[in-house]
Amino acid sequence: MTDRNSALYDEDFHAWTQERARRERGSRLAVLLLHLLQWRCRPGTRLRSWSATIDEQRLPKFPRDSSVARSPGDRPFTPDEALARDFLPEG
Repeated sequence: MTDRNSALYDEDFHAWTQERARRERGSRLAVLLLHLLQWRCRPGTRLRSWSATIDEQRLPKFPRDSSVARSPGDRPFTPDEALARDFLPEG
């Protein structure tokens, strides 16, 4: 590969990895919020697997500039609550 082609390849690869990371964060965040809402809205049918999934989705630390920190409007819980390891919403 020429130096120019090598540089273009490196740029493209970097862009691709960044896009994949954004998609994974978005997917993990969606699952996390879904399970937190289920936990809150269905207290009589809380499953142990929901709690495990909540913990698993919180494992990768979300940067504070992630979409959860910027989401507008009425939220059932704050971004800090959603990402806190010991938080489960009351139902």
